[in-house]
Amino acid sequence: MVLKRGRFGQFMACTGYPECKTTRRLDQGKKVPDIPLDEKCPQCGRNLLLRQRRFGEFISCSGYPECKWVKQNYIGVKVRSARLETWRRRRRAAQSVLRLFELSEVQVHVSV
Repeated sequence: MVLKRGRFGQFMACTGYPECKTTRRLDQGKKVPDIPLDEKCPQCGRNLLLRQRRFGEFISCSGYPECKWVKQNYIGVKVRSARLETWRRRRRAAQSVLRLFELSEVQVHVSV
């Protein structure tokens, strides 16, 4: 088994991949428990819970499968716009590197 990193965090995977696809999660003990709040759900009247999941924390109803009321805790920046800015920043950096290669003394010419 070797230590690998995936989109859900670190995990152990078999070295015999693709024949052996055995994996083991490492973050099983890191689950944050739901915190009960003193507020009531506006739809059903049950208590609300502060929950922590993959995409951040949010407030939801304690009677989840029956009542699906959710309130997101936004930090003021949309995820899509943050990803777009990261993509633009990386593109500008790549363009500046390409400009440096164009200005260098070594030129590559392909003769046909």
